[in-house]
Amino acid sequence: MLEHVELKDYQSEYIKRIRKMYDSIKFDKTTPTSMLEHIRYDFGYERTLKKMSEEYGFNYENLIDILNVLGLIANHTPTMIEFVGGMKQLENLARSSNKNQLNAITLTTFHSSKGLEFDRVYMIDLLDGILPSEVEEVTEEETRLFYVGITRAIRHLELISYNKRFKTSVVPSKFMNALKQIVSPQELPKKVSKSPRIAPKSLKKVQKQFFNERTITNKSALIVGSKVKHVIFGEGEILAVTGSTIELSFATGIKKFSTDTCIQQGYIETMKV
Repeated sequence: MLEHVELKDYQSEYIKRIRKMYDSIKFDKTTPTSMLEHIRYDFGYERTLKKMSEEYGFNYENLIDILNVLGLIANHTPTMIEFVGGMKQLENLARSSNKNQLNAITLTTFHSSKGLEFDRVYMIDLLDGILPSEVEEVTEEETRLFYVGITRAIRHLELISYNKRFKTSVVPSKFMNALKQIVSPQELPKKVSKSPRIAPKSLKKVQKQFFNERTITNKSALIVGSKVKHVIFGEGEILAVTGSTIELSFATGIKKFSTDTCIQQGYIETMKV
């Protein structure tokens, strides 16, 4: 480029600096971590990603997350040969898992999982800004998608969130707090609206999604021995009803809930005859 392309002075100086840096790298001794840092910062790859994201509408944060994941993998491999070999192994595992139905992990989106069921489901990255995509407002579509996700599990469901995404502080999804109130109401503060990131109207939208014509909204309809359906745990039978709690038997075991919460939020409905 220096010999055959007409360049501006600053471009020539930049290329000379990059070439000098490249020539100084000892490829047989450089660790994968150092190599990634050279590419990201010294060779300007991260700046290029930012510019391309602004120009073509890519999600810059997601691209940086991919680089950070590569960095985590690089930290555990001493040589570039091992790093490349590890990446190739991951690629082969991802391709072969679709062919082998036993002990395979299926990575899928909420939309693609509709109509499917899995013995164990792990819902990852449950963060405000991802699900729901807007921190201040919960859309009806996102509420439905979350419901689709949690109802794909047959025996085991895990919701995964965290407080830091690499070095950036993040907030767990408001859907997790709403679901926690369904499963264990006593674990949440009475005044949920005090949470700085949860607007009462948004939380109300999440919690009121379950009402339909079969929803039980009166304690007199909670009859011991009757079959009902819980919004999370599915079909069950009422074992006991007290002034404050209701005990239900499911295929997965016996659960106890706050009677008032179930009535007010519409978590239990009668079974179709």
